[in-house]
Amino acid sequence: MSLMSYAALNISNLEFSFGLDFLRDTTQKFQIPTLSANIVYEDTNEPVTEAARIISFDTFTVGITGVVGKKYEKIILQSNAENARPVNVLDEMT
Repeated sequence: MSLMSYAALNISNLEFSFGLDFLRDTTQKFQIPTLSANIVYEDTNEPVTEAARIISFDTFTVGITGVVGKKYEKIILQSNAENARPVNVLDEMT
């Protein structure tokens, strides 16, 4: 991902395949910011990562946000079962 110059990574069910701790370690290692507006810690309802980011390129600026569909909540919860801190998926806006 670093070689492809990712500006940010939207967290979805696939990123939870090895749990939130592995995801955090991997993204920190490769210095890729993660985004999710609707995945929160179960105990505090605080976001697991920033919801959005504004990124400036040479000639333009864009806003990027991350959202995962509520239909993936069960997969995320099962994938994250080993994590010390459980998460929830909030309803996405439609």
